[in-house]
Amino acid sequence: MSRLTPSVRRSAAYVALAVACLVALLASTAALGPGLQRAQAGPDDDKRRVDRRLDDAKGDLDESSAGLRSATLALAQAQARLRTAQTRLATVRGQLAAAKAKDAALAADLGQARAAVARSRSELGRTEAGVRAQRNKIGAFAAAAYQQPGVSELTAVVTSETTGELLDRAQLVSSVSDSQQGALNRLNAARAQLAAKRNVLASAERVVSRKRDAAAANLARVSELEHQAASTAASIGSLVAERKSARAAAERAKADDLRRYQQLVAERNRVRGMLEELARQEARQEARQERRRQELQRQQLQRRERQRERHDSGGSRGGDHGGGGSRGGSGGGGGNGGSTLSRPVQASITSPYGMRFHPILHRWKLHDGTDFGAACGTPIHAAAGGRVIARYYNGAYGNRVLVSHGRIRGASIVTAYNHMSRYAVHVGERVSRGEVVGYVGTTGYSTGCHLHFMVYRNGSTTNPMKWL
Repeated sequence: MSRLTPSVRRSAAYVALAVACLVALLASTAALGPGLQRAQAGPDDDKRRVDRRLDDAKGDLDESSAGLRSATLALAQAQARLRTAQTRLATVRGQLAAAKAKDAALAADLGQARAAVARSRSELGRTEAGVRAQRNKIGAFAAAAYQQPGVSELTAVVTSETTGELLDRAQLVSSVSDSQQGALNRLNAARAQLAAKRNVLASAERVVSRKRDAAAANLARVSELEHQAASTAASIGSLVAERKSARAAAERAKADDLRRYQQLVAERNRVRGMLEELARQEARQEARQERRRQELQRQQLQRRERQRERHDSGGSRGGDHGGGGSRGGSGGGGGNGGSTLSRPVQASITSPYGMRFHPILHRWKLHDGTDFGAACGTPIHAAAGGRVIARYYNGAYGNRVLVSHGRIRGASIVTAYNHMSRYAVHVGERVSRGEVVGYVGTTGYSTGCHLHFMVYRNGSTTNPMKWL
């Protein structure tokens, strides 16, 4: 394999570096997507500034009218209230279903408790009947003993004539005594069972009472929840109507905002056409001045040449030594030359020049100037010397003044001062750098006091901060 010469190696390195840069550029462009391509469509746009501010610009509502913002906010609030009411209705309906299920369970429990009470009462009745039977039996024994007083151990001993008779009578007396004792024991047991049954019945009746109270409370809860559900459902109906009205208002405000923006674009295009023609006129004037200057230089050279010829031939040494040519250039009486512009007001910048993504209209819009957050009534100063070429009201820019500064840095430069509260100059008037041309206001497409300062270069808007 042949060796590469140093020049070939350098060329290969440059090619590799170019390819790497191209790949990185394509990757960043693909990552930013179509939004960046739209952002790059603005006239004379500072693309690096747009790239840096792209994320912040997506939330920028500086280009929105107060009406659109208010209508959009009202729509968002109506939608939020509707969502809250819908959530509330779903919650109440869930609670109502749970309460109804609980009501069914409580009814079943109450039925079981009542059945237990019925059983307890039935058992209590049977026990009471057993107690009465035992009492009757004891009473019968007592009556028999009263009617037959001889049935006792003493009587059996005294009245028995033989031992056998004594044993028979003693056995009878013992048997009667055992029977009476058994009857008494059964009576006592029946009484104890009766007391227990009465306690069971009382407990069952207390359970029934508690369950009946719980069922009544739950039934009241069911009734309350049904009322809440009906009320919430009715409010949802009115909130749906409110949201519909708010959406219609937002759509109207959006259409109005779009119409005003289209008016702004139309005005921008009209002014651009006017200033492009002004730039062409200034360029033609500059070309004529340049031709005159060159013609004067040519004539001066010819005169000097003739003077040298006369001098060489012995003629007179006098003559016209010539003078400087015209310095040319058009524009205002501030002696601009190659100087930059001055700040029209001393205030902080509230919104820079560049593309904006409108979050409501969903389109890229050019913010065609720099906003200075000065208070209403603040004097506005001419950024450089020049001539007032326009002073009028526009629905988008409000009260505005345009000043032509002639050619600066080889281009036709015009500055515009917008949203003024009032004017301080007239069309055709020449102004000097720093002279007051008007006062800060909030007329036109504006949501607060500020100066919207613009710079036109050959008819197209450009970033004013490049000139200040």
